[in-house]
Amino acid sequence: MIGLLENLHIVQYAILLTEAARADFLLKTYGERLTARWTETAQHESPELASEISREPGKTEGEKLLNYFLGHDPSRNQAYTQWMVNKYLKGGLRIEDLSRAASYLEVFDRAKSRIKPSDINAYKDLQALQIAVTPFIEQGVAVSARDENARLDRRMRQEDQSTVLLDSDTMKVLVPHTREAAIYFGRNTQWCTAATNSYNYYESYAERGQLYIILEKKTNRRWQWHFEDEMFMDEQDIQMGRNGPPTFIDFVKSHPEVMKAIGESRFIPWAVEIGLD
Repeated sequence: MIGLLENLHIVQYAILLTEAARADFLLKTYGERLTARWTETAQHESPELASEISREPGKTEGEKLLNYFLGHDPSRNQAYTQWMVNKYLKGGLRIEDLSRAASYLEVFDRAKSRIKPSDINAYKDLQALQIAVTPFIEQGVAVSARDENARLDRRMRQEDQSTVLLDSDTMKVLVPHTREAAIYFGRNTQWCTAATNSYNYYESYAERGQLYIILEKKTNRRWQWHFEDEMFMDEQDIQMGRNGPPTFIDFVKSHPEVMKAIGESRFIPWAVEIGLD
């Protein structure tokens, strides 16, 4: 029995050494670049997130940020931290999406023998990983609008909560003015602005510009647009066109009433593709 305990302690100590060595390697390889990247982007992050990262152990911003990544790696041997760091440095992963990344990586780690490709480095960004693991996630039952509380529905449609720009037979376009409205109109989506069990980023986006939520009534499909960041996301928080049609351009060309409701001036950067005069 004593021999077994000694062997167990040796294995545990070896794991700790391996983890420490991996963290040291990552810090030496990426520390300076993480510091530089965080310096560039920190001003666009929420004060709460910046404060959370500042409380991580480390002598530099890069080391603190690396420890924040390590804390979101669901594997036992920190196998996915390097992938997350690389994607962050290349713009394929946002800090605000680390909690979501951790949940996808947990599914990937559990089911990678059935996921193709099974090499995490084959996925160029979080959206690609999400598409791969989605079939292995237990899907919850969507909540029908009929089951929503009528009082809450009326409250969320009041002018201090949201502004409806278009309400036709086929489409609805609105701007949420509060986090509560963003959660309500974004329910059953993967949008970080609709999050209730993790940090909600509505205020972070709203400070930089309005969010537009578009609902196609016949199919109940929804999209959320944020022009300042050129983010045009479907319900799975995947850029339009990445997970099947329509693309942003095709959607706007097919629904000019949506463009008119939002204001054609917002679409000037895409004037040629859309066909604006």
